[in-house]
Amino acid sequence: MIRDTQGQDKQVAPRRNGKKWLLLASGLLATTALTAYSVPKFSQLLSTDLVVSQSVIQTAIVERGDMLEDIRVEGKTLAAINPAVYAIAPGTVTLHVKAGDKINKGQDLLSINSPELRNQLLQEQATLARLETEFNRQKITTEQRLLDTQQRAELTRVDLEAASSAMERANASIKKTDHFKIRARRKKSLR
Repeated sequence: MIRDTQGQDKQVAPRRNGKKWLLLASGLLATTALTAYSVPKFSQLLSTDLVVSQSVIQTAIVERGDMLEDIRVEGKTLAAINPAVYAIAPGTVTLHVKAGDKINKGQDLLSINSPELRNQLLQEQATLARLETEFNRQKITTEQRLLDTQQRAELTRVDLEAASSAMERANASIKKTDHFKIRARRKKSLR
């Protein structure tokens, strides 16, 4: 009979490969660190904190049309000679009369549409409105202070009248007390 080799076989424990686990752990750690570092950057990039106000952005509608040029014109009018017109502000000039038309005193010869002057007028009107508001607010504040002062004056007058009547009562009481003391001294001296 032939013996089998079962007695010669030994079970070998599998070798653990620590390098694989070390590489896997360091890769996982590096990925976690990179994610932790980059997430705030991406969230900042995608967040709505970086918003530009609508008032800062100027938008306009583009339309096809004729170009208007602003012309600065200076001149003067001389009756029935060479008409010339002067304008101190830039803008679009609209003529209301033609050469050779009869004009009357005070009649408008032309008008100038000036965005700069219109803008300046609107700014001055806004300043006027702000100053009027401040004036009205100051007026109301002054009236309130006047009413407070009048109320304090009335309260002080009432306190003064109360103090005066208290003083009169105290003086009357002192006179009565002095009168009784004098009578008591007389009675003692008579005894």
